[in-house]
Order: sequence, then C-alpha cells, then structure tokens
Amino acid sequence: MFQKSLFIIIFSALAFTMAALAAGEEGEKAVNGGELYRLNCSACHGLDKKGNPPVFPSLLNLAERMDSKQVSSQIRNGKNAMPPMSHLTDRQVEAIVAYVLENKNESVSVDENERGAMLVSGNCMRCHRVKPGDPAPPEARMMEPPMLSRTVRWHDSAGFKAVLDVGPCYMPSFEDMPDSDKDNIYRYLSSIPVDSSFNADRGHRGCRMQRGAKKSGRCGDGRCGGGKCGGMCGGGR
Repeated sequence: MFQKSLFIIIFSALAFTMAALAAGEEGEKAVNGGELYRLNCSACHGLDKKGNPPVFPSLLNLAERMDSKQVSSQIRNGKNAMPPMSHLTDRQVEAIVAYVLENKNESVSVDENERGAMLVSGNCMRCHRVKPGDPAPPEARMMEPPMLSRTVRWHDSAGFKAVLDVGPCYMPSFEDMPDSDKDNIYRYLSSIPVDSSFNADRGHRGCRMQRGAKKSGRCGDGRCGGGKCGGMCGGGR
C-alpha cells in the first residue's frame, strides 16, 4: 500500500513538472540579438542594417558615431520617424545594442506576448496607434489609420492575416511575413482592452482596396483615391 501511494505521489510530481516545462517552452523562448533586431528594427533599417537614408539611416559602423548609452536611449525614447520602444526590457535592449554595435548575438528570453508587441512596434507604429493616448504616428498620411487594438475586433484571425497580406491603401503588403508572426501580432493586439467609446458593431470607415496583385509601399501616387485605392484611407476613429 505504501509503495503504491509513493508511486502515485512520484508520478503526479513528475507529470506536474513535465507540464510546467512544456508550458514554459510554449510561453518563453530564447532568442538572440539578431532575432530581436529583426523583430523590432529591420522593417526600417533592413536586415542588412543598411537602412533607407535619409529617413531610415544606415546602422553599419554605428559604433563610430554612437556609444551603447546613446543607442539604448534612442531605442527607449525614439527619434524622428522612430517610435519609442518602451515595450522592451532592459536585457532585450542590451542584446539589440550588442548586435547593432558589435554584431554580438546575446541570448534572452521572449514570450509570445512580448514577441507580438515587438512585431507591432517594429512594423506598424509608424502609421498606427495601438490604443488611445499613444503618441501620434509620424508616418500617417491624410486621415490617420484606425487604432490597432480596434482592428482585431473587426476581423477574426484569418481576416486579419488577409489585411496584412493585401496591404490596403498606402499600407505595404506583409504577405512575406511568417504566419507565426502574424498570429503573435493578432494575439497581442487582442489582449489590449479597447476604450469604452468603441463599438465594433458600428464598423469603420477605411480604405476599400481592390484585391489584386501584391504591392509594396504607397497606393498609386501616394494619395488615397488614386490607382489601387477605391475609397478613403484610414479614418476608423
């Protein structure tokens, strides 16, 4: 009897430990500085760090112009078209700085929600706010696009991915983004409460883009209503 009880206790403890480990593996993953750079910085500065001057400067040989303290401060506070990246932990900032300045790949832990926040900050916040009270996006043209915490209330996961793939109005297509990254973005935005004035049933005004060939960059001549755009861009307030 004693042996049977002991076996049950040991088996239960082992099962609990394995479940905890599995949950940890699903929730948090070790990523290196290069991956953090891809998630947060490459949309503007490029995977090769060459940027797109003059709006998005090259980060090659950045150590000749800035030290680690200056780079960390700019990541935290933003500058010009670069939004502040307040979602990053100190350790994550340090890993990005080490990669940018010294090409070092230091490993840090990132959970799925953090990964979603990084992808949103690195790819979306030049044109979109996430929620009320966020700083005005520096790259929004004409009517400001809808807040991202609202857009996920208008679409299920598949519909949201379709929007990313098409890139309505002057929004670039994210068709080449891995589905796992799109899932992380959708989950992160869905976790953010919407403001009390929002009513999903009312729908939203937005760019009615004709579905067709993949595009990148601006719609037509950069102004809504030209070429591929069938209606007014943004709105959705």
